[in-house]
Amino acid sequence: MNIFIGTNSEQKIKIVNDVLAANHVRGDLIPTEVKSDIVGQPLNEEVTIRGSVNRAKNAIQKNKGIPYDFSLGLEGGLVLINNNFNLVCAASIVDKEGQIYTGVSGKTPLPREITEKIKDGEEFSALIKDFETNIVNPNEDMKSLIAELVNRTQSFSDAFDSALMQYQYKEYFSK
Repeated sequence: MNIFIGTNSEQKIKIVNDVLAANHVRGDLIPTEVKSDIVGQPLNEEVTIRGSVNRAKNAIQKNKGIPYDFSLGLEGGLVLINNNFNLVCAASIVDKEGQIYTGVSGKTPLPREITEKIKDGEEFSALIKDFETNIVNPNEDMKSLIAELVNRTQSFSDAFDSALMQYQYKEYFSK
């Protein structure tokens, strides 16, 4: 099984391989650097999902002529809930028939000070790394939260797992 993935990120490739293995799916990933065709820092779920779909479709276009079973796009973004930003990740599979299967992670709240800086136009990725470096005496829960916000492993895993389940059982999910 050939699977296009719209990224060259080793971290995202590992996440995808782990989800495939957990679901007993064997496939050869074909990493493909593509653009999401959205803003650099999506600030709502709809745009985040559109970015994941665009990455999957752009990987298909870039690999034209290579046989594949499906193409995958992953996109991370932020969503405002109760005046506080939350991390959200989307994974979209586009199959050979053009059917789209999208999974979305749960929302992980950002620390208030990061939300305020994002509202002022700063970039999340730099802010969370700086926060991780400068937090004083974090407990284990806070360390776990910050690690997830930095690497997004669980969020991308959950999103891809949901999309993959829809793809695997498409008779229940597609039109």
